[in-house]
Amino acid sequence: MNVLVYLDSSAIVKRYIKEAGTEIMDLAFGYAEDGHIKLFFSIWNIGEVLGILVEVARSMGINAFDLEKERERIKALLSSEIMQ
Repeated sequence: MNVLVYLDSSAIVKRYIKEAGTEIMDLAFGYAEDGHIKLFFSIWNIGEVLGILVEVARSMGINAFDLEKERERIKALLSSEIMQ
């Protein structure tokens, strides 16, 4: 059975920022990586998530170079096969 799971922006953020619900998102991504479920989201979510991550990074004093590297890694993951 192929279960589709929609992720809103707050769910995606939990994958990258440790907060309440992070463990559940780790499980969901694990199930997707194992092929048990398929994760999907709107293109609008990507912009929202990147905006949130930029705000958090700036508040933590992360420099622009490291932030850009992380943003590219996240964009690659979000467009990867497990997210198709």
